Amino acid sequence: MKKTFLLLLSLLCLPAFTGEFPIGIYALDPIGEGTYRAAANSGFNYVFYYVDILTAKERVSRLLDTSEKCGMKVALQVVRGKHILRDPEHLKKLRTAVREWKNHPALGMWYLFDEPSPELHERLLNIYKMLKTETPDIPVLLCLSWIKNYQVFKDCADILMPDLYPVKNQKFPDAPLNQFSHFVWDVKRLKKPVMPIAQIMSFVNYPKMVKVDPKSCREPNAQELRYFSFSVMTMDVCGIAYYSFWDIWRQYRFKSYFLKEAKPVFLEVREFAMAVDGMKFECHSKKIGTGYPPKFFCSSWQKDGRSQIVFVNNTSKPVEGEFQLERTLPSGSLSPWGQTRSVKATNLGSRLVLERVAPWEVLIWSCGK
Repeated sequence: MKKTFLLLLSLLCLPAFTGEFPIGIYALDPIGEGTYRAAANSGFNYVFYYVDILTAKERVSRLLDTSEKCGMKVALQVVRGKHILRDPEHLKKLRTAVREWKNHPALGMWYLFDEPSPELHERLLNIYKMLKTETPDIPVLLCLSWIKNYQVFKDCADILMPDLYPVKNQKFPDAPLNQFSHFVWDVKRLKKPVMPIAQIMSFVNYPKMVKVDPKSCREPNAQELRYFSFSVMTMDVCGIAYYSFWDIWRQYRFKSYFLKEAKPVFLEVREFAMAVDGMKFECHSKKIGTGYPPKFFCSSWQKDGRSQIVFVNNTSKPVEGEFQLERTLPSGSLSPWGQTRSVKATNLGSRLVLERVAPWEVLIWSCGK
């Protein structure tokens, strides 16, 4: 029944997303046209998939071929686990595997490792150097958890991927969503491109990782997903990924959560990325990465007299009134864009005057022509 539904859904095709802003989905399983076209039609253009390129060649081939057929690229995992690094021949074996797959048209990026600990730095750095020798034009990604000394991995990747999942079983708006944006804010200090990984899973699948009843845990709702997505967009990230499809699938939440709750947000992110493609980015709130994150984020994208402006309440409390900006906004009236509700908003250049903004709320406006 699930496969039939996915095949029918795959016929409802969206226009091709030709922009270069990666929007990735983790653990896109099961591999198959129905699943992959459903993801593509939900706004995704990148697949992240846990696979061992040394031992699972048939699965790697199906992953790449299916992604290509469905119009998506793959961030292909290089090192599946620490056990690979214990092999004294690991660098030679990985080089052989990289040469086998590096010319596949679906390969877009290398996914070096998932949440390494600092003692792996030297070995991962050597693998990174090998990847840049073999494929100098293919970006290398590295997923980072918020641990002590994560900064040592700055030189092991082209793009850093902070991940942190704050939604457990809290009622909205009590989950500390700003832990996620705070981590991204800190990683931006390293002056490297950043592609955060946002939560779409429930900890019901990870009982050992929570101190509450895992059955009481939930996925982020639409408001929280918009916060995750657009709070980091205001920090000039180079892409965003979501973890994970398989967690939703195995809880039978594909239709009730993925399609109904999350998909509209994914599509809004996709449309926004397309709308600002080629525009000049400018941050209007606190300088990105300095000190602690501000209580609100505000950035714009501008070109040829038109602009997109994003304002994000970075607190769990409603806010209103005047918001002093560090850089002047583009002039013009503010028209709500996407899923933004109509809020009385006055653009005074160096200030924004807003009526009540809900906890964690995202406001997006078009301005100008």
